[in-house]
Amino acid sequence: MNKIWGSAFFRVSFLLPFTLSGVLTGIIWGWIYNPEWGTINTILRGLGLDALARPWLAEPGISLIAANLVGGWTWFGFCMVIFLAGLQSIPDEIYDAAKIDGASSFQLFTRITVPLLGTYVRMLTIVTIIFSFKVFDLIFVMTQGGPFQTSEVLGFVIYQFAFTQWKIGLASAIGIILTIIVLLASMFSVRREEGY
Repeated sequence: MNKIWGSAFFRVSFLLPFTLSGVLTGIIWGWIYNPEWGTINTILRGLGLDALARPWLAEPGISLIAANLVGGWTWFGFCMVIFLAGLQSIPDEIYDAAKIDGASSFQLFTRITVPLLGTYVRMLTIVTIIFSFKVFDLIFVMTQGGPFQTSEVLGFVIYQFAFTQWKIGLASAIGIILTIIVLLASMFSVRREEGY
């Protein structure tokens, strides 16, 4: 693969959100989503789209979506680096042989690149599912599970039961169930990978 000018800078830029703590990320995006002076609403108002400006973390139908977008932004760089490693691991000779056989760019992508990246897709699926189950910090900092408990996730529910309602047994039971769900999802994905 040819070296692209500035690729190291862009890799670091995209990976940087993954290296930030969840609390810091939640604070920064809380500012961005602020209904009065947040970046998103300021841009919308500046473009004359005042009707689209809203309290992103205070509306029941939008708050969880807004938090999920932050999670996706956080993980995007990590997934990009893994896919980049996968692309660089594909030998150029395979593409050269396919071009000699008359393969188009679309066929190179669909019949060589996508199948050879399948292992990376499955691995990233497992990792992102596992980490999505353990999300707590973003929700705690950005929404506190609100409004009206519409943005609660299992990690936050466990915290609520354990440390605000002092129902340690119930929190432990939910934690064990969460562990079993993550374990089963991981085992299912690994077995599919190994072909059992």
